[in-house]
Amino acid sequence: MINGHPGVNRVGRVVLGFGYVVVLSLLTNFHHLQADETKKVAWRDDLAQAQAESKSRDLLLWIQFSGPWCVNCRRMDRSAFVHVPIVAESRERFVPVKLRPDEYENLTQSLGLTTLPATVIVRPNGEVVDKVEGYLEPEAFETFLNSVLTREGRSAEQVAARKAKADKDSSVALAGYDPVTLLQDQKLVPGRPDLSVEHDGRVFRFANETGRDAFLRKPRAFAPVNGGRCPVSQVDRGDFHNGDPRWGVVYLGHLYLFKDVADRDRFAKDPERYAGVDPQGRSSCAHCREHSTVARRISSRFSTMFASQAPIGPHVGTSTLGATPTPASNSTTLSNRLASFLSLDSVSRR
Repeated sequence: MINGHPGVNRVGRVVLGFGYVVVLSLLTNFHHLQADETKKVAWRDDLAQAQAESKSRDLLLWIQFSGPWCVNCRRMDRSAFVHVPIVAESRERFVPVKLRPDEYENLTQSLGLTTLPATVIVRPNGEVVDKVEGYLEPEAFETFLNSVLTREGRSAEQVAARKAKADKDSSVALAGYDPVTLLQDQKLVPGRPDLSVEHDGRVFRFANETGRDAFLRKPRAFAPVNGGRCPVSQVDRGDFHNGDPRWGVVYLGHLYLFKDVADRDRFAKDPERYAGVDPQGRSSCAHCREHSTVARRISSRFSTMFASQAPIGPHVGTSTLGATPTPASNSTTLSNRLASFLSLDSVSRR
């Protein structure tokens, strides 16, 4: 029988083995193609889309004018544009787009280009940074790109330095302003780096030794509530955003910071909803807060306050306080009363 013929079985095994080899070969070639693509500049071919990408990613736009008739353009394709450092920079620091000058004659003329290949570097806002025309060896072209990045403050070293500084600054509370002066005098006064105190993983700076010593005696009396995070963002949206000292309020003698003026104003309308926010991020609903020991402890402090609102007006160099009446309410419950409220967004700065 054919099915039992040993020759047929051998043929079947050969066919299956050949199919496996073919599939393996195709997969290998596919991975090689993928690897090859990462070794080249990833050219875009649509100028408008490249401009939009440059703006959205805040990267410099690299416009490369080239043409199939240009011998030196092909030379750069085979040399500079496969040079490893250039490819790396093109993928991390630029949005590269390749254009034919005969399809963009007006742009070519407006840029004053006369020779191919031509490279033009443009800021995300459309301003031309620099350009170079003619063939360049890989090392020379790399130098050109690096000089542009350095002048624009976008080199790898400069970016790393800014990140390191930002990481360091992120540990400085209140953007470096003195918390004692902020709470007691409602003024944004920069603290001194040499008068610093670490508390709850944050570094607080002080304008003078008196403020520093007061903080050391009672740090929780001056440190912002909720670790300086915006309580409105946390309660309403479940987000943990650091508050900004410009959008702060003093409520019941404690400092609250907010992400923006909208969240600050939302707090002013219903402070009890947000003042009992749990720093650990647990449930923040009104019902849960009503039955939590944390909320009951905080609410007992609220009950001693009077209902008034007093935002500081935008008077440069002064701290003019203007009172506005509390919205009318038939309810005497704490949730419908606005306790003492002090805006810090436009206070005088010394």
